[in-house]
Amino acid sequence: MEVEFTARQVKISKALRTQAEEGLHRIARIMGKTARASITFSAQRHVQIAELSVQARSQTIVSTGKADSLEAALRQTIEHAENQALRFRDRRLA
Repeated sequence: MEVEFTARQVKISKALRTQAEEGLHRIARIMGKTARASITFSAQRHVQIAELSVQARSQTIVSTGKADSLEAALRQTIEHAENQALRFRDRRLA
């Protein structure tokens, strides 16, 4: 899966990048390896925001997570996107 990282007013650590790639690997197994992903990290006052957009052949998944830390926001975002991908896969198979 091709992944694009964007940071707005924050620094992306190596651990955060690794966490994102592991989460996207789980989503890629559901949606297919040809999907493209874009992750944007930003900060507004005391809230850290992670936005994820995954584009596959027939579907686009967009999710956003807000938390006190970037790791928690990313975890929330990936969990939401994974649930969306599972629902789409189940709907397509049924």
